[in-house]
Amino acid sequence: MELNQEQKKVVYSPIGWKRLLACAGSGKTTVLIQRVLYLISQGMKPSRILLITFTRKSAREMRLRLRRMLPDGSEYPWAGTFHSLAFQLLRSYNTIADYSLLKDGEEEELKMSIASLYQNKLLYIPYDLLANIRKQSGLPLFVKNIYEDFSQKFHETKRTRKQIGFDDFLPLLLKEWQENESYRKDFSNRFDAILVDEFQDTNPEQIEFLQKFLMRSHDFLAVGDDWQAIYGFRNADMTVLTRFEKFFPNSKTFFLTMNYRSTPQIIQTANRVLALNREKVKKKMKSVLPAGSEVHFYFFENRNELQKWISDAWVMGTKISKEKKTILCRTNVQCNFFLPAESETVSAMTIHQAKGLEFDHVLVAALEDHVFPHRDADIEEERRLLFVALSRAKKKLEIGIIKSHLSVEKQFSRELGYGIVNPFAYSEFAES
Repeated sequence: MELNQEQKKVVYSPIGWKRLLACAGSGKTTVLIQRVLYLISQGMKPSRILLITFTRKSAREMRLRLRRMLPDGSEYPWAGTFHSLAFQLLRSYNTIADYSLLKDGEEEELKMSIASLYQNKLLYIPYDLLANIRKQSGLPLFVKNIYEDFSQKFHETKRTRKQIGFDDFLPLLLKEWQENESYRKDFSNRFDAILVDEFQDTNPEQIEFLQKFLMRSHDFLAVGDDWQAIYGFRNADMTVLTRFEKFFPNSKTFFLTMNYRSTPQIIQTANRVLALNREKVKKKMKSVLPAGSEVHFYFFENRNELQKWISDAWVMGTKISKEKKTILCRTNVQCNFFLPAESETVSAMTIHQAKGLEFDHVLVAALEDHVFPHRDADIEEERRLLFVALSRAKKKLEIGIIKSHLSVEKQFSRELGYGIVNPFAYSEFAES
């Protein structure tokens, strides 16, 4: 496989601690796979390589790709999520033998049951908020206090019932390592190389795990993109990537800036989005593809007008198959509103659901006051979310904007810079 110069620098780099800042569509998965193969070619045993991903799906894909590239009968690197790794270790330590494992639905049901006990104390705030809090910043003080009490009761109930949930694995493992230092040392000595994907999505517990586990002799590669950090509400801390040297001293930084997915016009628009963000690593994403069509901005008086345009022009006016085009929304409520009758001919999903995917044709629906950017969210994360939406498009990109007299929408759409503005260009759109 032919690698570009940026990719080669990472793949063939010496043993050490490294940060790889990989722009959208720049081939980071290829680099991870090739780095593993290079380490093996240099004599490292596959079983001593640990590859950590953030979803079971991506872990499966990594394993499949490696098995296709390694000879039959070879040992394989260990590939999985933080949670699956912690679960296997806890099982090997016999820590959770007496516990029953709560499935996702069961844990949510228990949360909601306990949260309902607080509905009278929360006044005007829905009690189910307690069951869904991932990060406490921005909450009123009285809600934070109630949440602390709720959280304590939730964990006490699980302990009493001898139940363990998905999010308990890492805290339990860290506790086990604190009480049994030999366990941690034994695990650290099992591996020579550790590679972590989607590093911008790590949370404090995962970073603590890595800091306790890593040794200077390890080859450590953290791959991520601070521009695509969109899980702050789940307690992810992107500053670990932006301020990497503070957490992992004496490390080296590499960049992947060449985008193989999107046209130059799409990349130019996407690059503008994060210009005003303060917490970021400066870099410039570049497209390797030939010029394509301009990015179009469409203005509408309200959601109903945009919905009509979607059904009259966007759905009927494009010949691209359903699988190659999509409508990206900030919330599920937006998705449901724009698809009351068109579900047979078009797909819609939230931007969070679209992370890691790509489409020939994308409509972002829509920039809308209090919704996108969301009124309760961090504006810098909202810009990163918009960046993720725009960078899903390969060939054609449209952005819907609901007009408003308020300043937030005007600010957000102005930051983008306008391409071709055609509020009702049905015929032109249909012919393009």
